[in-house]
Amino acid sequence: MKTIFRIARLELNLLFFSPIAWLVLVIFIIQSGVTFLERLEGFSNFQSLGNQLHSLTESIFASEYRGFFKNVQSNLYLYMPLLTMGLMSRELSSGTIKLLFSSPVRVAEIVLGKYLAIITYGFLLVLILAMFGGVGYSVIESMDITLVLSGILGLYLLICAYAAIGLFMSCLTSYQVVAAIATLVVFAALNYIGTIGQHIDFVRDITYFLSIAGRTDEFIGGLVTSKDVLYFVVVIALFLTFSILSLQAGRESKPVFVKIARYTVVVVVALAIGYVSARPRFIAYYDATATDSRTLTAGSRAVVGQMNKPLKITAFVNLIDQNAPSMMPLARMRDLAMFEKYTRFLPDMEMEYVYYYDSLQGGELYDNNQGLTNKALAEKVATVYKFAHERIMSPEAMRERIDLSSEGNRVVRQLEYDGKKTFLRIFNDLMRQPGEQEITAALKRLATKPVKVAVLTGEHERSTAKMGDREYRVMMQEQTFRNALINQGFDVDTVSVSGGRPLPEDIAVLIVADPLTPFSAPALAGLRRYIDAGGNLLILGEPGKRAILEPLTSLVGVHYRDGMVIQDSEDFAPDFVIGELVQSDTTEFPSLQAFYKRHAEISMPGASSFVVDSGAFKVFHLLSTQGPKTWHTLEKPNQDGAPMRYIAERGDLKGPLPLVTALTRNVNGKQQRIIVAADADMLSNGEIFRRTPPVQNFYFAAQLFHWFCDGAYPVDTTRPETADNKLEIDKGTVTKFRAAFVFILPALLIAAGSVFLIVRRKR
Repeated sequence: MKTIFRIARLELNLLFFSPIAWLVLVIFIIQSGVTFLERLEGFSNFQSLGNQLHSLTESIFASEYRGFFKNVQSNLYLYMPLLTMGLMSRELSSGTIKLLFSSPVRVAEIVLGKYLAIITYGFLLVLILAMFGGVGYSVIESMDITLVLSGILGLYLLICAYAAIGLFMSCLTSYQVVAAIATLVVFAALNYIGTIGQHIDFVRDITYFLSIAGRTDEFIGGLVTSKDVLYFVVVIALFLTFSILSLQAGRESKPVFVKIARYTVVVVVALAIGYVSARPRFIAYYDATATDSRTLTAGSRAVVGQMNKPLKITAFVNLIDQNAPSMMPLARMRDLAMFEKYTRFLPDMEMEYVYYYDSLQGGELYDNNQGLTNKALAEKVATVYKFAHERIMSPEAMRERIDLSSEGNRVVRQLEYDGKKTFLRIFNDLMRQPGEQEITAALKRLATKPVKVAVLTGEHERSTAKMGDREYRVMMQEQTFRNALINQGFDVDTVSVSGGRPLPEDIAVLIVADPLTPFSAPALAGLRRYIDAGGNLLILGEPGKRAILEPLTSLVGVHYRDGMVIQDSEDFAPDFVIGELVQSDTTEFPSLQAFYKRHAEISMPGASSFVVDSGAFKVFHLLSTQGPKTWHTLEKPNQDGAPMRYIAERGDLKGPLPLVTALTRNVNGKQQRIIVAADADMLSNGEIFRRTPPVQNFYFAAQLFHWFCDGAYPVDTTRPETADNKLEIDKGTVTKFRAAFVFILPALLIAAGSVFLIVRRKR
């Protein structure tokens, strides 16, 4: 070891006896300073305008978009060839390598000594990054320190890997410029190799492991894994061994096949270690973020903690579907990464991909390739994405395995666990792929059981199957809508009490949505039995339906008024009502607190207020009209939407008025939960998709169903609030930091380097 340290010290002296080492330090500080302070100033300006900031540590240091560490990562490859190009090339060109070989120093000691010198220099770069971390700590309230340290660790491992590669390239030539260029070529190759052979299963795993592209991304994001750490260790060991073998070859006369065999053995061992270390069962994880943002939420961990048997996920990919490219072999690693948080806890998870073709209801591929058959379209897609045609299943063969007509033959995943199956879909939104909430909901359906929501039919209620503006398909069972109940863990079914038929006992809530005809005596008797037994109920009424609803609502002490609610508005019709959360009663519903904090609003186009005779029920008003600018009236709005006026003399009732009210009581040792809404359009397709004004109807509705099923679904995947949400800095301080890092410190380094070099020359 003494020899290694002695060589390292001599190499560091030589490194700082050249202007390159000083120049790199100066450029690195200036470039890093400009990037970091520009980012810091941008957030400071944003905050000074009164805007709220969030997760500042991640935003400044680790953001995928212009984050400080991401910028440093993208520039490191420029510095390392300059630093490593002379490590061995200088010895080879000057002939001093022969003196080293003739001395009692082993080749491994030479290589390790020079490598130790260059990574010691790399540690100086890390100290500079740590300085910026210190600045962040001084100006970011409650900065996430471990996230910053994780990013610095990843960048240092990248520096060490680059140094090992540069050292090996320097061993191959006596020309320093050639060594630098060769190092850049290897960097480029290691970044590119991950795209090679991605359509071939066996090749994909090897090339993906060899790729250095994005290897520090997890570190920067705050997740340290044994897989990534071992990758850098393997790469470093691989190229250091290559360096030793290269120099050793110059000292001995061995056949070419022996030399090739040595390199081959080293590569095979490295690949074997890398392959084994990347298996889910052998990966260790450390989430360095303050809120464990790189780990499954507590709600998801509770679900996967119940799963003690193998899970299989099968992706059925219709090549004609527009979502097929995201599931093709070329995109396999990206698709698998989506489930990596789950494989951490379910290492035996099996992923299978089945490719087929079948008819779809329209689509861009049909429009752009008119005249082609389904088979021809599928083969065309397969050719474009380098997929073997013989692996494509025909519709007939596919239906023998599974019939996906109920899914419209769209791309879909099927999850299998302990003999149970459920679908995990792709959605028609910007994200497309399911997120943690949807994946966990599907897993929970398998680990426990889904919750059944029953929608009453028989009196011309709102339909869960139609896409008209007033119907309920989007909220209830639209397969391509992420927030539909069927994608959040619920089963949605229709039931009828016509003729006195009994209601199922296993339903979590019965929805009565705007019946158009009166209930028959047998139907009303069935509903009474359901309520008396403690069944949960969601009643959604409409103006003018008091006579139809009164026989039902009176059973729970609720009475709709004749007439409707009016809201004074410059932009919308008088009967378009915006509901706001009632703060005092949302305390009984913790899931609604977040809505209140962000002043969420719920649209109700056409609402009828009601009164509640509580009786045995506890009453909580969840949603009300917006104060004095609303009133209830018997006067009908004008057809042209002209403004209306409040007139007390005609019996108008001034707001605020209840719009959504919850009632609870204990029946047979269980809490009965009932919600009455003043408007049935609240859950309609038209309001779920409304963009103006920006309302949040489906989020509100989801929380109501969350309450009905005692929090089982939708799965709670919220995370703790971040604490690093405020900057304690002003523009003058940013200017001082800029002067220090961009001008003063570089000037001091230039002066120190100049003095150092001048003194050396005089000696």
